[in-house]
Amino acid sequence: MSSNLLPGHYHLVAVKTAFLNNYSNPDEAWGKMVVEARVMKFLDDLPSVPRVFGVFRQGDVCCMIQEFIGNTFTLSSTTFLDVLLTGQPSLSALECISMTSEVVIALNDMHKRGILHNDVAARNILIHHAGTSYRAKLTDFGMACRVQYPRAHRELTFSSLDELLQYNQDHPEVAPEKYLDGACDSVNGDVYSIGYGIRIVGVAIRSSEMVELGKSCTSFDAEDRPSLDWVINILDIIKENEKSNPTCRGINGP
Repeated sequence: MSSNLLPGHYHLVAVKTAFLNNYSNPDEAWGKMVVEARVMKFLDDLPSVPRVFGVFRQGDVCCMIQEFIGNTFTLSSTTFLDVLLTGQPSLSALECISMTSEVVIALNDMHKRGILHNDVAARNILIHHAGTSYRAKLTDFGMACRVQYPRAHRELTFSSLDELLQYNQDHPEVAPEKYLDGACDSVNGDVYSIGYGIRIVGVAIRSSEMVELGKSCTSFDAEDRPSLDWVINILDIIKENEKSNPTCRGINGP
């Protein structure tokens, strides 16, 4: 879908649509979309955050117009989760590590600007393909908040260990202090979420280094989790090691 949203320029865009009659409080739902668009606009100079062009409301329908992220030839979109589950498109280990690094850098830059994402997951990372290279873009900022004004969470009570393990299995990227202690959103919570993603990428590309890095980010004790600056440095080292591998393993390789 092309749009001349800026005079003399044409953009391939995606339209995020919400039907307000599906919400108990339509005005609140509309307000959340506006806030999400403002957050994205604040961050859209970052290479791994999609540009947003505007929002509008017409009756019970509200829409956010943002940069299209996907294959610009087939006009299809793929999440990082799709890639990890299906191996399509076929990416090298180096490409997967590089895209993971792009997301970590974006998240780190967000934190330095005072914004928490609070929903970092492979399903919320889109793969952009234009030409011969792939790029990762972090999306879905509907749960974002300011670092200075984090939201508290409801402490959950589990009747059995099995129930706790099931919750963890259903929400593996959520930091445990959020549901066990009712802790507020935090930088450490985002680190846990991206760490889970790093570990899954490591499993998918058979990289023990990535798996171990992910484990360090998902330490049960929030204070033991590393800074994202440190994570970025380690990812740079892992990338260099992968470049030295003459047969760059694909995601479906042995």
